[in-house]
Amino acid sequence: MRETGLPDQFRDCHPLGIGCLSRVWQKIRQFLNPTLDHDIRTILAEELSTYIRRMSRIRVIATLLLAAMALYAGFALRQKDWLDALPVLALYAALAFSIELLLRFGRGLWFCRFAAVIVDIPLLFWGAHASIPANPFPQVAACFAIAGFAVFILLLPVEERPLTILFASLEGVLLSVLALHSAGVQFPKWFPSVVFMFLVVGLSALLVRNRAIRIAEQYAIERRATEHLGRFFSPNLTEFITSHGGLAEVSGRKRITVLFSDIRGFTTLSEKLDAGEVVALLNRYFEAMVKVIFRHGGTLDKFIGDGIMAYFGAPLAQADQARRAILCGLDMLAALSEVNSALGAKQKLAIGIGIHTGEVILGEVGSPDHKDFTAIGDTVNLAARIESLTKEKKVGILVSEFSWKECKADFNFKSLGRVTVRGKKKAVKVFTVSRGKAK
Repeated sequence: MRETGLPDQFRDCHPLGIGCLSRVWQKIRQFLNPTLDHDIRTILAEELSTYIRRMSRIRVIATLLLAAMALYAGFALRQKDWLDALPVLALYAALAFSIELLLRFGRGLWFCRFAAVIVDIPLLFWGAHASIPANPFPQVAACFAIAGFAVFILLLPVEERPLTILFASLEGVLLSVLALHSAGVQFPKWFPSVVFMFLVVGLSALLVRNRAIRIAEQYAIERRATEHLGRFFSPNLTEFITSHGGLAEVSGRKRITVLFSDIRGFTTLSEKLDAGEVVALLNRYFEAMVKVIFRHGGTLDKFIGDGIMAYFGAPLAQADQARRAILCGLDMLAALSEVNSALGAKQKLAIGIGIHTGEVILGEVGSPDHKDFTAIGDTVNLAARIESLTKEKKVGILVSEFSWKECKADFNFKSLGRVTVRGKKKAVKVFTVSRGKAK
């Protein structure tokens, strides 16, 4: 193929311009029917519904004021042009009430999307057309109507497709020409100005629409990020992270207190239940436990089968992290009693909780397709090992000496001595804990 020296995007163009025209046509199709993902469509639909309802209430108030003004000007001031427009304004008010009633009963949202094109602009023209013959300044009345058309176009709701804006702009040009003709203005005189004005108005509305879609895209990204964070963090912590630059800003080496919990004998219990009953049981249990974790300012790291891993002291630093973790563990045991009461006698649950304080690495770990924000390191492993000792020691909760040192005056601790845990050469001192001050 002969080198043309043209930019890449033009090299495959047909000599007659067919390739270029095809590209232009593709751009037009993309503009008229943009490809938006589900989240953006949902955001636009929610905003559209809110905006239509707000504009409906404004329409009712505006039409009532116009009708009241027409009554006063027509009967009190004897202005015939207002009297001539009164039937149209009364119809406009009735339609405005009808639209509002449709929305109140959850109907007509599709129709109301096009209310400006079907109701507002045509009735504004009709009212101006009815009043112009008796108006001492017909051209002024026509200009007010044209200005009204422009305002309605600019106030059109933001939609995925721009067809409503394009149609309303064409409608505005046509009705403006008719209004000026009714006012005695020669057709060729103002036609270019009218076309130019509505071209500017239409383009302005399209720019507002495109800007709104860009904002919706950014909001969708932020909402996805917030929903992702909400899986692990309490609402307050989620807000803190999003306002401080995201997870990257809270990653790194941190000293935290890790809490592990696990349901004892869950495998045996699950064998006696249907799959649906197992899922329902776990969901009820997890819901109760996560509420307790978030209430104490903890972070939910993950669910591990029927186990829970949570931590305190990150991403928001907490000077009393060990105390929070122990309080959380005690409250989890109390919440479990409530869960068991709701489950009945056949499905009693028992859990073990292990708590340990130390240094970890916090960060997003995983593949490019799926990552989780998690804590990793020896502290995590030791907390899990301590939790596994609760069954052997026949206690509900065990705390390492490192957590005990940070809040030994806040609870009633009882030492169980040093224990050897799998994977650790050095024995670790552990404590049981109950509410009340140290003796």
